[in-house]
Amino acid sequence: MAEHFGWKVCVSAAKYKIIKCCDFPDFEQRFTMDPTETPLHVIPINNLAKPKLLKYLEDHPQYTSVVGVRPTGWTFEENPTATEVPVAPKLDGKVMSISAPYSEHSSFDELRAFVVSTRPVMIISTVPASKEVKEEMNGYFADWMGFTTAQSF
Repeated sequence: MAEHFGWKVCVSAAKYKIIKCCDFPDFEQRFTMDPTETPLHVIPINNLAKPKLLKYLEDHPQYTSVVGVRPTGWTFEENPTATEVPVAPKLDGKVMSISAPYSEHSSFDELRAFVVSTRPVMIISTVPASKEVKEEMNGYFADWMGFTTAQSF
């Protein structure tokens, strides 16, 4: 959004210091700690609840409404034919909330590359699954680890 609209991103002093250490190109032109310089503010995820967003509006009277974008891995609906993730904004007075699909978990390809490069002795899945899905996962694990037959992990 910042790049698209040409805005700076307002972050806390702690985040500002961290980002500065990353040698981000055009750092001074892209980031600020002054909330009056930009309408785009990054706040802690636990501050995205409606009461806290309303308090944020009170503390920043230059704004009349707020949109909270919550990154989450829980926006997916179980629909095998779906081509897009449904993310329906919710408007409640001065506060709009949007759940954006995001995950800190590795993708299938990233997991495979990690296993192939590190060659672990054993893989233990922590994802709850049916017997059939576990057997399928064990087949992938066996293939990635170079086993000729799937072993029970």
